[in-house]
Amino acid sequence: MESNGYFVDKYTYIDDMSGIWIREEFEDCLPMEEEILPAAQQGDAGAEFVYYLVNSDGVGCEPNLDIAMEYLHRSAEHGCRVAQEWLGTKYHAGVEGWEADIDAAVMWYKRSAEQGYIPALFMLGECYKLGTGVERDVEKAMEYYRVAAEGGHPWAQHALGNGYYYGRGVARDYEEAVKWYTLSAEQGWAPAQNSLGNCYWYGRGVEQDIDEALNWLTTAAENGNTDAQTALGTKYYTGEYVEQDYEEAVKWLTMAARQNHDWAQNNLANCYRYG
Repeated sequence: MESNGYFVDKYTYIDDMSGIWIREEFEDCLPMEEEILPAAQQGDAGAEFVYYLVNSDGVGCEPNLDIAMEYLHRSAEHGCRVAQEWLGTKYHAGVEGWEADIDAAVMWYKRSAEQGYIPALFMLGECYKLGTGVERDVEKAMEYYRVAAEGGHPWAQHALGNGYYYGRGVARDYEEAVKWYTLSAEQGWAPAQNSLGNCYWYGRGVEQDIDEALNWLTTAAENGNTDAQTALGTKYYTGEYVEQDYEEAVKWLTMAARQNHDWAQNNLANCYRYG
């Protein structure tokens, strides 16, 4: 793993799927006055980012959004690639005191990506796929996804797999789709687990294997994926390749319906309508 600098590497934990926070072992013993604050005040970009997190999350102090915003921007300006990508997400979503500004978001993503930061490469892929702040270019989106996927980013691996599965931005190739879905699914990304389950169910890119399909669909469903929950519920209701089980069907359809999945709500209504 590439270094993000002394302060970020030592005091923060970064997870592609859940965010960035102060490492648990330092939550009650950060050397603020002795080390972090003096370095931040002297313009160390990594220390500035840690100081942002401290004030944003209220680690050892009351949260202070004004100070947090100031130091996140300072850190990004001083070249911390993690701060640049994180600031891009704030402008993208318009949260934590920032007004939504997609042009600013893309600019910060690019500055972070130029330093090889994997999450920023993924976010640029998203921008190009959707035409958000840039002219829509699905082929360029796939290029960004590929670099991020090769760097181990699970969301990018799934996105690249989708490109191959549907033939968007790259030539359709089910085997290549399965390759990337598998890498993502094995990292715990529920949408990829659902996609991989469907590949095994229909025999696309792999030999059809209903047991393996059910394994991945169930894993995705247990991890909260509403598409997988709906698919499982529907399969148990119809008895397609599985023993018909109305109670199991209602269980999974209810989970998805409560998360406003339209198809699940419709199928669950049919369960109650017809018994």
